[in-house]
Amino acid sequence: MNKTKEWWSKHLELFVKYGLTHALIDQIVQDPTYFQARTGLQAFFDRIRTENIDLFIVSSGVGNFIESFLIQNNISLDGIRIHGNRLFFDENGTAI
Repeated sequence: MNKTKEWWSKHLELFVKYGLTHALIDQIVQDPTYFQARTGLQAFFDRIRTENIDLFIVSSGVGNFIESFLIQNNISLDGIRIHGNRLFFDENGTAI
């Protein structure tokens, strides 16, 4: 296994081991220590909506955090595709 896959595997295993949940992701995203909207974010998304431009967000991070951030900043996900690592959750909302 290459080092990148090894690092990501261990990283994701910790999310499962410590019971990361959807609710915790939402809480983390609300904390400005970790996530903060840049000036002009809403104007940017308003413009791409007005111009009917699809947006592809490519990230090596966890797409669930990006999605939560956009939703909490009242950004519609219509026309937005997020390509990143994804966590999967059980029926209780806990990472599996």
